[in-house]
This record gives sequence, C-alpha cells and structure tokens, in this order.
Amino acid sequence: MFAERPRGRVGSWPLIAAMLVATGVWMAVAGLRFAWDSALVTLGACLGLEALALVYRTRRPEPRIAATLDGLAQVIAFSACAAALSYAVASTGGPLWDATFYAWDQRLGLDWRAYLAFVDGHPRLGLVLSLAYRSLILQTMLAVILLGFSGRLRALQDFVLAFAIAGTVTVLISALTPAMANFEFLGLSPADFPQLEPAAADVHVADLAGLRDGTLRIPSDARRPDAEVAASTVSATASNALRRLSAPDSSSSLVSLQRLRMEESGAQAEARV
Repeated sequence: MFAERPRGRVGSWPLIAAMLVATGVWMAVAGLRFAWDSALVTLGACLGLEALALVYRTRRPEPRIAATLDGLAQVIAFSACAAALSYAVASTGGPLWDATFYAWDQRLGLDWRAYLAFVDGHPRLGLVLSLAYRSLILQTMLAVILLGFSGRLRALQDFVLAFAIAGTVTVLISALTPAMANFEFLGLSPADFPQLEPAAADVHVADLAGLRDGTLRIPSDARRPDAEVAASTVSATASNALRRLSAPDSSSSLVSLQRLRMEESGAQAEARV
C-alpha cells in the first residue's frame, strides 16, 4: 500500500502553540507558577521525536515513519499543554455545576446511583470499564502508530487535529462549568461500591479543591477530570479509518466514555502562597 500524501506538515502545532501561550497567560492571571523542570522530559521527548521525523523526511525518506513520529510528538505536546491549562482553569473556576449536571442526568433518565449499583453488581464489567479508561493514552498512541504505518497519513492528520481541537474545547468548557464529579457530590465511599476499584473516583478531589481555594502546591502526579473524554470520542475516528486493517475498537472508546475522567500526566505547576 502506498502512503497518502499528507496535506502539509503543520498539523496541530499552531493550536498547541496557542494553547501554550494561553496557559502562560491564564496561569499568570491565576497566580500560578510553572515548574519548568517538570517539563524537561516532555520537551526532550518531543524534540527527539521531531529530530527523528526530520531524519526520515530528508536523509532517509520514509513518509510513514516521519508522519508517525510527528503525530506522536504533537499528541505528547498537546497533552502536556492541556494538563497545564486544566490546572489553570480549575483555579479560576466559578460555582460548581455538580447539582446542575446531576439534575440534567435525572431529567434524561440516567439514575447515576442505579448505574453504579449495576456496575458494582457486575465486577467483570467494572474491570472492562476500568481497563478501557486506564489504557486510553495507549489507545491514542496506538491509533497514531497504526494510521501512520498503514500509510493513511491524511487520516492521521485528521485524528491528531481532532484530538487537539476536542481536548481544547473540553478544557475550556470545564472552565465555565467546573464540577467535582458524582462520587464527591453524592458523598459516596468505597463501601458504596465494594466490588469496584474505580480508576479515578476521587484522586483529583484534593487537587481540585486546593486549586480552587488557592492553597495547593500541585504535585507532579496531579490528576484532573477533563479532556480524556475528548480522546475517547476522537478515537472512534481512528477506528473508522482503520476499518480495513483491523477490527473496530470503537467499543473500547465507548466504554472509556463511561469513566468521564481525565488522568493527564503533564507539566507541574505551583501555586504562589
């Protein structure tokens, strides 16, 4: 199979650059300080991938490898920027929307407690959902690799750009509608779901609360509920593009949506005290 000609090599970099600028401005307004040492590994990985991509564009022309390396660099760079921006927007958020979201769920016929009880009563289903969520970053990377190595370079560009756009929109929406999540809103504890080990039931609560009251000095493994929902949604695009190469993985994308949590590893930020 011949590789498609990509539309160009710009890709998502302009959006990533814009998000980086927005993150810096937002953090300054919010009184947060960026810990640059925490970004060295991410920066090094992106520069290394782009250097290799340049080699495979010029010295050893391999369009598939070059596009794949470039796509991976963009996904990593965007994820780091989105994580930092999500910290900033969390610190400037208004009133929590948990009660509103819960009321909307009720009006749509979604009984969240009943849903939790059902999954708790089916531990294997809970395990599938948890594994789907925990492997979401791997799913994204795998989609980039498969699209690139299969020569579907335009589909790869579309996927990475859609990933970045969806993530950006999701993070910005979270700034307007901050929420702690139902586990916290409903006052649930592990005793309410003894058969389950949710991947991110309340790991973000202390961080989010600290960001909102300005007391938190964010650790390097901070987690926030946000835009992996976008990654779950967009991975369906890769499933469609890869339909001739492998069985669709849209089911794993759909079950990932059930988690509605973000577990981003990215750059560190510190609140000024």
